[in-house]
Amino acid sequence: MRIVAGKYKNRKLITATRTIKLEAKKIRPTTEKLRAAVFNILRNFFGDEHVSVLKGKKVLDLCCGIGSFGVEALSREASLVAFIDNCYQHLEIVKLNLEKLDCISNARVVLANAQDLGSNSEIYDLIYIDPPYRLNLLNKIIESLQRGNWLNKNTLIIVESSKKEVREKVDDKLTLIDRREYGNSCLSFYRTPS
Repeated sequence: MRIVAGKYKNRKLITATRTIKLEAKKIRPTTEKLRAAVFNILRNFFGDEHVSVLKGKKVLDLCCGIGSFGVEALSREASLVAFIDNCYQHLEIVKLNLEKLDCISNARVVLANAQDLGSNSEIYDLIYIDPPYRLNLLNKIIESLQRGNWLNKNTLIIVESSKKEVREKVDDKLTLIDRREYGNSCLSFYRTPS
């Protein structure tokens, strides 16, 4: 697995080590194709073809797994990426990737349950949520983000889900602005009220 574009383009991501073995069933990194599609779509929201769409933006990679989306965001000049997952081993892989690319100073790595995040003081421009497929966790995660003040006016939220799973009705305060299917995955784009 490699980084698609930006300053770390074509650099390979660590997905496991001798001491950290991740079960294939428990990890599903966001693929190169899906990441490329997301960032192409983001041009409509944040920028144009001549400017990095995330330059100076703060990004939250929630249920981050090995952090492929967040590292891609750092490669594309995000000023800060917070990586949150409830699996210690996943976050150890994230840290190894950040150290390998020498970008750990622009990152926060947090062990937490996405359904119970607690309070937050950082404002994020983009939140990428990639919960385990078919567990219907999205509403609980959105409620957790709202309770902890993680959402700002006009925050863009992208949810990766299985194309086959029944889509949960999401909080009325969020507006669905786009939905796209790629292979077995579905991307849903939401906006918070302005």
